[in-house]
Amino acid sequence: DILDLTCPRVLKIHEQAESYRDNGYFILLIAEAIHPEAIGTIGFCGSNSYIIENKDMINEAIDKYRNSECDKIAVLVQTTFSIQKFDEIANILRERIPEIEINKTICNATNLRQTETMELAKNVELMIVIGGKNSSNTKKLFEISKNNCKTALLIETYEELDNEYVKQFNKIGIMAGASTPKESIDDVI
Repeated sequence: DILDLTCPRVLKIHEQAESYRDNGYFILLIAEAIHPEAIGTIGFCGSNSYIIENKDMINEAIDKYRNSECDKIAVLVQTTFSIQKFDEIANILRERIPEIEINKTICNATNLRQTETMELAKNVELMIVIGGKNSSNTKKLFEISKNNCKTALLIETYEELDNEYVKQFNKIGIMAGASTPKESIDDVI
């Protein structure tokens, strides 16, 4: 037996990609190009597609669209992509191509977790992010923490904590990546 454990939200993006492709759209995928979700999704987009990882890639993406045979353009986004980066890219695209169809397909849980991390990090002296160091989700939480808190740590297990270092902080925030086991979080706390 083969079980498909692909997230239903990702499967929905695949369906959207196929629909846009079949209806003659050029598809921009805002994503990390080497992320497995992006690799899978771009496979459903067809040849009239382009991955945008950052705002520096917008001009090339627009050129690809304008040089294609498509007269319609749509945007999809990796479910775990940075909300801030997405908003920045989407706003520039809207200014440059007013008729663009933009779908904010970032997962609600990702959106909530990133927003909570930003708010928490602004109100603590040390931010600890627990999760896999190769996890896209966890790396984004750490980046948000660093941008909003003077001191931030990214750890996978409690063994990575230096108790003497941590003791110097009075107010500590803890956030974990989406797939971090509860046991790991409890151990750190």
